[in-house]
Amino acid sequence: MDIKGKTMNGKRNTIWALFTCVIMFLTIHAVSMQSRSLSPVDIKREILNASPLWIMLTLLLMIGFIIFEGLSLRYILRNLGFNTGFTQGLLYSAGDQFFSAITPSATGGQPASAFFMASSGISGGVITVCLLTNLIAYTTATSLIGVSTILIRPGLFPTFSPLSRLLILFGMSAMILLTLLFSLLLKKGELIRRLLIGLLNTKPASHLNLNSDMHIKKVNDLVADYKSCAVMISSQKRILIVAIILDLFQRISQISVTVSLHMALGNSGNIDPCDLWCIQALSQIGSNFVPIPGGMGAADYLMLDGFKQLFNNDYACLLQMMSRSCSFYICTFLSMCIVTVGYIRTMIRQKERGEKTCFYGNTSSIR
Repeated sequence: MDIKGKTMNGKRNTIWALFTCVIMFLTIHAVSMQSRSLSPVDIKREILNASPLWIMLTLLLMIGFIIFEGLSLRYILRNLGFNTGFTQGLLYSAGDQFFSAITPSATGGQPASAFFMASSGISGGVITVCLLTNLIAYTTATSLIGVSTILIRPGLFPTFSPLSRLLILFGMSAMILLTLLFSLLLKKGELIRRLLIGLLNTKPASHLNLNSDMHIKKVNDLVADYKSCAVMISSQKRILIVAIILDLFQRISQISVTVSLHMALGNSGNIDPCDLWCIQALSQIGSNFVPIPGGMGAADYLMLDGFKQLFNNDYACLLQMMSRSCSFYICTFLSMCIVTVGYIRTMIRQKERGEKTCFYGNTSSIR
């Protein structure tokens, strides 16, 4: 990518980050307005009186959201012939989480993960198969949680408002369709090759001389690499099964933050924790495909709608704000810190080696 392209991407990410901050402020303000009797003093008192052990578990569950995806990506890469360290897997996962949180797409963080993988010398075909396999695992895990939730607690879904039910049904349907689509793409390497060659033959690409024999050869090499990796994934079902299990742990970890916070606040005897867990699971599924960064606004609406079926208005707002802050806002900030450190280290390492990063992997810079 040239300097102009990097500058444009930087500006676009900055705009999305600013837009995300505005949406975050408006969302928090809207939730706080739901309970005028709940003051910052009340929130501070609840936090100070919370159980330290349960708070510690909550933080571990929050971090688990990043760790388990990192383990999944690392496991897939290892089976494709690339051994990566734990910190590298953490960086790939944090990049995915952070950029997904500030862009209006559930898969907005994939290019960030691809960038850091390419910086580690991983080829484009392997990166594509790895991220596609992880997407299949993620959508399958989310679909399994959605279906299981409705089977375990069939009476909870009808308690949501009509709009919430529509969002949840749309989210579950989209997840199932995406699982089928990604599974199909994993076996259609030739289709991907044709799409990439088609892009190289477009007018903008021709102006940039991207349809040269060199770039076409790189696309063919990338797709050949992709096909060989895809065949390995398809023939070894164990790889996908383990990835699904790790992504299940990731989703369970994030959803369980709400239950852990509820226990920390000393309200363990009021309701069945399974009901609360299922409401949180359905809320996340319903907000997954809302075209707003991090599903902000939609996730908060769904959580409040569900929590108010179990708690009084003040406590529902308190739990929603605290659990959302921990599972999303703090987690996103932590991911941003990991990405920032990882990016700086990557740039320093590439400068020392005289490398530049592209989708085909690291290449020596031309001097």
